Amino acid sequence: MALTKVTYSMVSGAPVNVLDYGAVGNGVTDDAAAIQSAIDAVSAIGGAVFIPAGSYVVGTSLKPKTAVQIVGSGYGTQLIQKAANLWETITLTSVQDCAIKDMRCTYAHATPSQSHTALMLRSHQYCVFENLWFDGYATSTGAGSNDGQTIIKVMPDSTESGLDKKNFILNTIRNIYVDACRIGIYVEGKDGGSTPAPVHTGGSYVVDNAVSGNTWYNIVLRQVYYKGLEVKQWADSEVFYSFWAQAWEEGVTLIDLNTDATNFWQVDRFSFVRPVLTYQNSEITDASTLIGIRLGPGTLMHYFYSVITDKVWDADKAAPIVNPTFFVDDSSTSYWMSMASTGEGTNRYSCTHQKGSKSTDQGTATIAATTTSITVTHNMRRTPTGGEIQVTPLSNIEVGGTSRSFWVSSVGATTFQINISSAYASSDLNFGWRVELGVY
Repeated sequence: MALTKVTYSMVSGAPVNVLDYGAVGNGVTDDAAAIQSAIDAVSAIGGAVFIPAGSYVVGTSLKPKTAVQIVGSGYGTQLIQKAANLWETITLTSVQDCAIKDMRCTYAHATPSQSHTALMLRSHQYCVFENLWFDGYATSTGAGSNDGQTIIKVMPDSTESGLDKKNFILNTIRNIYVDACRIGIYVEGKDGGSTPAPVHTGGSYVVDNAVSGNTWYNIVLRQVYYKGLEVKQWADSEVFYSFWAQAWEEGVTLIDLNTDATNFWQVDRFSFVRPVLTYQNSEITDASTLIGIRLGPGTLMHYFYSVITDKVWDADKAAPIVNPTFFVDDSSTSYWMSMASTGEGTNRYSCTHQKGSKSTDQGTATIAATTTSITVTHNMRRTPTGGEIQVTPLSNIEVGGTSRSFWVSSVGATTFQINISSAYASSDLNFGWRVELGVY
């Protein structure tokens, strides 16, 4: 029997090919409806939609569905956003067990707008986004905070019904490559609307409209014009492995965990493993306006491991310019770690395996002649335990033929006291001290 129609998906269970649904991929025809038809057809039973190499104009937002994988052929599969009034290239709402893989998204409208977003992630769980390239989402010069778009925006939708439809949790985002953007990743729990509230799930309470438990691998943000990562509120337990961001304009913040000071919900337990923060553009003349990591009033218990922030280079002079600000802490309740120089330049830092507060602090203290104590100020931001404070005499404390003992007392969040059993009238007594916090 002769075949009456040859399709691109002839094998049962094979991915549905968008070409069978009318997509052309010529860079001119609007293929959004055809691609969406393929997605809708698969959504009834679950499966994969294949977008082969080609340039597919997207005139309306694509809306992936639960249990559907949308797979391209790599960099050669290009989704092109040209319409001025298309605010989101891909929008996911109330989706589970979905995947978007192996494709490139390009913004090609002549006038960039802050309102445009490449990948809008609303409320979904157990989804995978990997091997995605984004380009054209910012102007080449003068973008600052005014032009260009957001690449990935995470905002749970408070208008949806049901706990499983209101949170962005337990998703994996990996191998994301961005070539120019206003904001690389924007995260805001509760959709800027109703206050997150505990919802009883039968055995425990879970916060509604929240962002939690997602893992981000190998995120590369080149030419950031405003914010690399901006987390607004109500997000916790996010893990970033290998986060690389490059400032391309004065006034850029690369990791911003600075929540709203007047109406914030806690941002806590973010882990950054080997993030690299760089600042490179010959047009940057005042690098002091650049911020590497910014914390705010609702930020707690963050973990930074092996952070590297590179020199700022002037391409014309091939020399470092004014150092940027690596840390800004806008809250007395925040916990953060100071970076220790690796010796590879005045603006290159690395940190240790600790989390929460500053990992170590040390110095010297002098008990003046005729006195028996000295109050020491430390920068731990929490009260150390007795075993976390080490005190070593730098002077012979048995001078004058008197046997003396020393001890620590009055330990607080910012100070502690070094004491000796008896005063020495003739000279001062010097001590070295070190506070080292354990992992907690």
